[in-house]
Amino acid sequence: MDLNGWTVADESASHRYTFRNLIVQPGASVTLYTGCGTDTDTDRYWCNTGSAVWNNTGDTVFLRDPNGNLVISETYTGN
Repeated sequence: MDLNGWTVADESASHRYTFRNLIVQPGASVTLYTGCGTDTDTDRYWCNTGSAVWNNTGDTVFLRDPNGNLVISETYTGN
């Protein structure tokens, strides 16, 4: 699956990660880490040094395709 141009964003949409140069083969997976690191075929890093991406009290993650269509969202609540 070609994930080029797919985006992940937080509820505020002020934090956004865009997948680049990534094709996931059948049966394979990719993990997106919130933090800095070196991208590989199976690990991608969302390096945001200005502020935290996720709110400790709760947030929502949104996955959108390259056309901006919402594919999935997931909300969590913090402690």
